[in-house]
Amino acid sequence: MNDTAMIGVDWGTSSLRLWRIHQSGEILESRHFELGILRVVDRAYLDTFASAAQGWLSPDIPILMSGMIGSREGWIEAPYIACPTDASSLADSLTQIPELPNAYIVPGLAVHAPDGRHDVMRGEEAQILGVSKSAGRMLFVMPGTHSKWVLLEDGGIRDFQTFMTGELFEILRTHSILGKSMQVSADPEAHPKTEQYFLAGVDKTSLGLEEAIMQSLFSVRATALAGQLCPNVAPAYLSGLLVGAELREGLRLA
Repeated sequence: MNDTAMIGVDWGTSSLRLWRIHQSGEILESRHFELGILRVVDRAYLDTFASAAQGWLSPDIPILMSGMIGSREGWIEAPYIACPTDASSLADSLTQIPELPNAYIVPGLAVHAPDGRHDVMRGEEAQILGVSKSAGRMLFVMPGTHSKWVLLEDGGIRDFQTFMTGELFEILRTHSILGKSMQVSADPEAHPKTEQYFLAGVDKTSLGLEEAIMQSLFSVRATALAGQLCPNVAPAYLSGLLVGAELREGLRLA
């Protein structure tokens, strides 16, 4: 393993991913395990990691970890650092793992805005370092169950917002009255009007009044009861309403 310059680790809630990286930045080998922090029994993080990285480890190879492994529920808590920040500040704030002296955890980021808004992230900050060197101002969107909208400015992370769009969709679909109006197909693209209804939902909330989202959500059921929304496309319409609301709020960062 003399060609290994670093081992990169993304250790989240549900999965553990590792990369063996050459000094040029080339990924030499990768591994993926369904061994997120919630699946590590009795906090056996050292044994779990040693098994996952078997054959890669050497005292002279640095290990850089990011994600929920640095949370209060993880291996060791890596304190949040406040935005705005940059790659140099992240590097200066790495947390060393006592049981593995050549391993470090990237700190999470926090926003404490003057208007009282608070937000946090863990893991995403490491993923966007590759584009954070770009000059100027840009808005970086990271889709997911909890999507992140990150404002980059002159090589640093200035601000970000988190949206629970994916999780909220699943909750509404499976645990609310809206689900009674839906039929989820094995192939979500099977219905010819799926895209049409998704875009209609996006337009309604992204272009509508700010306070309209709560009523718009219930309109999924009301429209279905009126015979204007069939069960096959109702999930797409609900998804569009939520994504549209996220777009409207997220674009304010720009």
